[in-house]
Amino acid sequence: MTNPARAREILDSYGADSARWPGEEREAVIAALRSNPALRTQQAEAAELDAMLGEWARRDVGAGVDAGAAAARVLQPARPWRRWAAGGGGLAAALAAVLLIGTPTPAPVPVATVSTGTAAPLTAAGAFSTLFTTTPDEEDVL
Repeated sequence: MTNPARAREILDSYGADSARWPGEEREAVIAALRSNPALRTQQAEAAELDAMLGEWARRDVGAGVDAGAAAARVLQPARPWRRWAAGGGGLAAALAAVLLIGTPTPAPVPVATVSTGTAAPLTAAGAFSTLFTTTPDEEDVL
């Protein structure tokens, strides 16, 4: 007869199906299961896990898809942006976008007008001299 610790190891390693257990220890584990209710409980839990894994293994991954590659992809750690999006970052980004888009824009500020100091209308000659006459500051540069 095998000890309960070894029976637990076998259940953890090989599952609940006795056909997968090592042949030389199979009968001893079956005898241990008959006499130990805690081992029977562990076997029932292992059977549930076996059923779940069996269901997952039977899923169709699609035509032309390598099942081994698909399983390896599932087991890869999530990329940082996926963890961020799954952790609520996507919700925060969406809220920020709504606030930015939904915020009204301020009214345009009127442009200040420059006064020449005279109320007389500006003539073509006056406009020419205003544009092309240098200021005292500009004269110092020239």
